[in-house]
Amino acid sequence: MIMDKPVEGVQTDARPHPAGARGAHLSLVEVAAHAWKARMSPRLRAWVTQQLDKAGVSRGSRRQKMQCVLDAFRKKVPYIADPVMGEFIATPDQLLCLDEGGLCIVGGDCFPEGTLLLRDDFAFVPIEEIKIGDRIWGHDKWSVVEQKWAKSDLAVDAVEMSNGSTMYLTGDHKVYVGRCKHGGRCDMVECQQAHKRMESFERIHVSDLREGDTLLQPKRVAFGTKHVDTDRMYVEALALADGWTKASKNTDLPKLCFYVAGRDGKRKEAQKHEVKAICERMGIDTLWHARYITIKDREWATRIAELGSRARFKHLETINLDETTAASALRGLMADSTQNTSSTNRTFSTTSRMLMLQVRVLHRMLGVFTSVRMLTPEQHGGAGKHPLWRVGQRSGNRAWTNLFVRSVERSVRKVPCWDITTDDHYVYLPEHDVTVSNCDEATVTLVAAALCIGIPAMVIGSSHKEPLDVPTHVFGAFQDELEDWVRMDGTTKHPVGQTARHEREWWVEPGKEQKDQGVGDFVGMSDKSEGSLGAPSGDAFDLRFPGIR
Repeated sequence: MIMDKPVEGVQTDARPHPAGARGAHLSLVEVAAHAWKARMSPRLRAWVTQQLDKAGVSRGSRRQKMQCVLDAFRKKVPYIADPVMGEFIATPDQLLCLDEGGLCIVGGDCFPEGTLLLRDDFAFVPIEEIKIGDRIWGHDKWSVVEQKWAKSDLAVDAVEMSNGSTMYLTGDHKVYVGRCKHGGRCDMVECQQAHKRMESFERIHVSDLREGDTLLQPKRVAFGTKHVDTDRMYVEALALADGWTKASKNTDLPKLCFYVAGRDGKRKEAQKHEVKAICERMGIDTLWHARYITIKDREWATRIAELGSRARFKHLETINLDETTAASALRGLMADSTQNTSSTNRTFSTTSRMLMLQVRVLHRMLGVFTSVRMLTPEQHGGAGKHPLWRVGQRSGNRAWTNLFVRSVERSVRKVPCWDITTDDHYVYLPEHDVTVSNCDEATVTLVAAALCIGIPAMVIGSSHKEPLDVPTHVFGAFQDELEDWVRMDGTTKHPVGQTARHEREWWVEPGKEQKDQGVGDFVGMSDKSEGSLGAPSGDAFDLRFPGIR
């Protein structure tokens, strides 16, 4: 094992660590061992007692004390991820930055500033504007944002995917890759029928991603609640995709009318007939032209203009739409699409980034996968001076709907980064149509904090998804005065005692071997002015002593 030069003045315990299920179970033992050792830290004990004193619960119940410690921990500690193919456990002193002038561990796995998330009001919200308590789309449900941190400038990797998107994440961030029934990761190159052999997903670091890895996507996004007359929705979407508005001579007045394209004798003539029939039912006048149809309604035209008078600003007012309205909106938008030469699928083009995102998510609401390609002005040539997005349907061939990694470029640039945690550890990125992870563990410090003030504590490994024989999350529990075990999780916003039981759990008791042997530890704090109890330079010292049975 080759080791880098250790950090000066910092002791490390480095040894090989197995991967996979064996490593996950070993990690529980390591967490318990470090928590047991850290319980004797004078700095941790001082920090805990100071927090209890500030909150006025020094004489409170164990639940009150541990809730106080949990709240203080969440305020101070950012989200920490492990190194690639390794298990790194910082001491509480390092994690809480208690050793003045010593090693302070801050950092974590993050999203670049500007990364869009899909909030439950169906708005695309940059991660820096997301608030704790917001609900965002995760895997196949809305996930609650429980924590959020700014992480300053960090290097990000560029992950190019088969759906045309390139997502940027720090190397420490975790994503889900497919596992095959034949064993190992589900590689689109090695496993040509990946969709038939896909068994489950495992969570790995972005820095561990390789070309061909199959990534996790939600099967669909939930429909919204708003209902609009389907005919009206269809015409509005059609006007956004294949129409325009005309201003009155006085620019202060509302728009007079709007237009939908369609040349007589061509495919789009049919949509002109449909628009005419809809307007007749609504009592709105129209005027037929050889190349388009005019809809003569001032109020409606003004609304269409407010949804984007220029092509690159066009957007639906909202995609918070029920199923029938969403289907009508997508039908109108895709009326301006072109049929792919090799299939019945179609491709929608727009210079509006917002409209591109709305079209993509509407497809996903209806269970249709898409790919996106952005063309620069130099590449597309005929669509003006702005980038052009092409959203292509990927339905039909199931293998084609799998999302896999085309390439990974490391540390492409440094950008401001943010991190969040959600209650189920899933985050959907609508720009890229992929689900990533945000799980963390801070159990050593919390368990050690309980132990250092005389409260029994345990380490819990849990699994809430297949395969159930591998721990995917770790948190802690402490024993209250009634000898009930109370769960606590530093990676969520849940109060003590409200962390849910998981489908399978493993409980590890810190210091069990030492307790069975009747062996404990002694740490005596020294007074430098009067000398120490045999400890050099007034430092704390350890002394093993036999227990009495």
